[in-house]
Amino acid sequence: MTTNDNGLQNLDWFSHVAKRTLAQLNHSVDLYAVLRGQLWMEQDVLDLLRVGSPEENCKLGFRKMIGRARKRGLLDEADVTFLKALYKVRNCFAHELERETLTRKDDDYLFEASDETIRILYAGLTVEVEEPETSRGEGLRFRGLIAAMHVRLLKLIARLKVEHR
Repeated sequence: MTTNDNGLQNLDWFSHVAKRTLAQLNHSVDLYAVLRGQLWMEQDVLDLLRVGSPEENCKLGFRKMIGRARKRGLLDEADVTFLKALYKVRNCFAHELERETLTRKDDDYLFEASDETIRILYAGLTVEVEEPETSRGEGLRFRGLIAAMHVRLLKLIARLKVEHR
C-alpha cells in the first residue's frame, strides 16, 4: 500500500479495494453477500472505534457499535442510516430461513438509505467492474453499495489514523 505526502493511502489502493470487494460479492450467493457485507461493515465500525481507543471492546453488537461511533462523532447520520438499513436486510434473511435471494425491494431499500457520496462511489465503481455472467439483476446494486460504503469507511479510518499520529 502506498501513501501520499500527507500520509493517506493513495486513491489507486482504495480503487483496488473497491473492485476486489465488489468482485467477491458479485461472485457469491445473495445470502453470503449480505452476511459478508455486514461483517465488513462491522469490522470497519470497530476499526473506527479503535482509532482513538485501541482497547475498544469488540464484544458489542453491531447496533451498539454504530451508536457508540455516532455518539463519538465518527459516523454521521447518513452512515448510520445506511448501516441500519443493511442490518435490517440481514435480519430479514436471519428471520426468513427459507429466503436465499436479494430482491429489487432490497436493492431499492439500500439505495434509498444511501447518501449522495455513496451513490457517487457506487456509480464510479460499477463502471469499472464487470457484471458476473450468472447475474439475475437483483442484488447487483445492493452489492455495489456495500462495496462503496466499505471504501468510504476505509477512507475515514485512514484519515483518522493520520490525524491521531
